[in-house]
Amino acid sequence: MGSSLINIGISGLRAHQAALATTGHNITNANSAGYSRQRVEISPQTPQFQGSAYLGRGAELASVTRVHSTFVTNQVRLDTAAFAEVEDFLSQIGQLDSLLADELTGLVPALQTFFGSLQAAASDPASIPARQLVLSETTGLVNRFNTMYDRLHAQQEGLTDLIGTAAERVSELSQGIGRLNSRIAESAGNGGAVANDLLDQRDELLRQLSEIVSVSVVPQSDGQLNVFVGKGQPLIVGGQISTLAATAAGDITLVSSDDRAAQVITSSIAGGQLGGLLEFQDGVLNQALNHLGRIAIAVTESVNAVHRQGVTLDGVFGGDVFTAVNDPTLAYQRATPINVGSRPSGALFVGIADSSQLTAADYEIRFSLAGDGSFALVRSSDAKVMAEGTTAQGFPVTVAADGFEVRIDAGTFRGGDRYRIQPSLHGGRDIAQVVRNARDLALATPVRVQTEIGNRGSGIAEPAGVFDISHPGFSNPGRLTPPLLVHFTSPTTYELLDNTDPAAPRALDPPVRNQPYVPGIENLLLPGGPGQTRIGSEGSQVGRLPAASQS
Repeated sequence: MGSSLINIGISGLRAHQAALATTGHNITNANSAGYSRQRVEISPQTPQFQGSAYLGRGAELASVTRVHSTFVTNQVRLDTAAFAEVEDFLSQIGQLDSLLADELTGLVPALQTFFGSLQAAASDPASIPARQLVLSETTGLVNRFNTMYDRLHAQQEGLTDLIGTAAERVSELSQGIGRLNSRIAESAGNGGAVANDLLDQRDELLRQLSEIVSVSVVPQSDGQLNVFVGKGQPLIVGGQISTLAATAAGDITLVSSDDRAAQVITSSIAGGQLGGLLEFQDGVLNQALNHLGRIAIAVTESVNAVHRQGVTLDGVFGGDVFTAVNDPTLAYQRATPINVGSRPSGALFVGIADSSQLTAADYEIRFSLAGDGSFALVRSSDAKVMAEGTTAQGFPVTVAADGFEVRIDAGTFRGGDRYRIQPSLHGGRDIAQVVRNARDLALATPVRVQTEIGNRGSGIAEPAGVFDISHPGFSNPGRLTPPLLVHFTSPTTYELLDNTDPAAPRALDPPVRNQPYVPGIENLLLPGGPGQTRIGSEGSQVGRLPAASQS
């Protein structure tokens, strides 16, 4: 009996000794990251049958459990991923907002001063100081575009580095989780009990992983966890651990443990730091660069077009103010190969057809996996097929969409080859000043109007616009072909004459006669008339000679 009482007492001491040890373990690890408080479960030992009854044999240690809630742990991961996503997105967009909103770095003030100087110079085209101001403001506008692009591009490069670092961290954490999975499965197989500290360590690594990317876990019967990232991409499945990596273009790739070809999963990544960075990259930063490029291309195209229709101080038609948007050097740079496993060899010319139709989207040329030379032009934002073509019949091959065209000039293409097409992304970088001499600014109109001294009416004629300097009427520099004379045959009608010989004007071929004129309002004298012209007026009692229009 005494021995039995001693054994019962010893069993109680041992059980509570374990409880005290667990309490000390809890206190010691109170500040350990991811630690869950542990609790000792004490239960009666199996009773011993003596005579006609069972006698108790004391207490024993039943288990050491974690004070842990799977629901709370999963919710913490979800909230951690959501918070990290918003935090990183907000940090990046704050930098962009400070750049665009600052008057010293913003684009609007530079555009206003540039067009203001043009307007002032157009009012006094002979003024050299006004022309010098236009050149100065042109330089300032180009510098502003270039500076904004450089700032945005620098942020993009920093973003790419952050994405790459985050992807590497995901791979490191997945390796650690995989090792803990193996140890947990091994301990469970030995005695059925799992070391609580290993579970805590794995949960902490999963929490850290959720800071980078949204994760979901699926438990296995042996205690291991299968881990999926983003929208269900497998990161850890049993003993197989995949690797996450970032490309130079900021895309995320997943490489499985059997070293199969990398899979681009950028669009599937969600939540966490990676989710926030990718959302900012694709939804904000690339959009900002594209919008900046669209403005630069539109300014370049419109200013160059108008400038080519004007006349310089030396009496010749103007050239480009900015580098042409379809300069071959620029056009070929708008297409880049994006294949991860292979680098296609080809020459793709991306030309701007209509800057007003450009969008802020990126596109892809995707060659069919069949390898028959067929391809599709796909808009990246919604995977919409914009155009299709084939290289099977030879080169060049051209497809067009949204204000641009892609011309495939040459190359060797394989099934699955892909090119990223970015018509406007680098417009802010590519804009450059061409005209440097104030005399070369074409601020004067090529249409000159001269009123005959003997006119008895009070009409006024002035040039209204020039729309096509390629017309044969502009074939002779410095003069129109032929010069035109507007002759009023009555107060309400006029005719156009060939004034090559001012002493003997003759009818045009075909004649332009009996054109209606309404006194007191603005009239277009040359509806569909020939090129650059010199207009005179002659008539009696004409209330107001209308403006001249050149087309």
